[in-house]
Amino acid sequence: MVSDAVKWLLLSWSPFMSQMSASHGPSLLAVVREYRKMMDRIKRRAGVWKPSTPLKYSELEEWLDKKKFYEAMFNKREFGKEMDKNNLQAFFKDCGKVFTEQQLDQVLHMVSPGLTSKIKSIKKHQALEMAFTLFPPAGAKQTTPVLVKSTWVQPIVDGDDGSGYLVSGHPSLNAADIRVAGELVASSMREWKMKNLSAQNLL
Repeated sequence: MVSDAVKWLLLSWSPFMSQMSASHGPSLLAVVREYRKMMDRIKRRAGVWKPSTPLKYSELEEWLDKKKFYEAMFNKREFGKEMDKNNLQAFFKDCGKVFTEQQLDQVLHMVSPGLTSKIKSIKKHQALEMAFTLFPPAGAKQTTPVLVKSTWVQPIVDGDDGSGYLVSGHPSLNAADIRVAGELVASSMREWKMKNLSAQNLL
């Protein structure tokens, strides 16, 4: 049930939000209901017993922007309003996020409890739920429940795919001494060569 105060707030936002929310639901009120229900689900998965979501313009706007972006990335890979489950990693890669299959299976199980191994295709609402569960919007007041590990092959910076920062730069990378990284790589290569030579000599 939407309170009179919320209805009044929506009316005051109407000139600004109506056009933005037009592609997300039949009315601004319906979009707000969908937003608050999703925030509640995210909070409950994080262990919040009695979730509540105060309505803030900036947080609703952020959610709409991210929802539109995730939908666009899903549309690139959908067929018959569904996406092959094997494309989940590529979908999140398009979104700038890097996850292993195990991490995605874990979140899919949170979003759609049951035998996730039998799921062969992902619907749009499932993909959106996974995306917002992995990276909760400001309105959820939660941090990501999935630990994303950074590796040399797939560097993670602030939860995002860090490979692009190798070209554009990032404060974390700029602060690092490239000579230390270079020496570490060179040392690893020398160790690998020595192990190979030792193995050949034993043959």
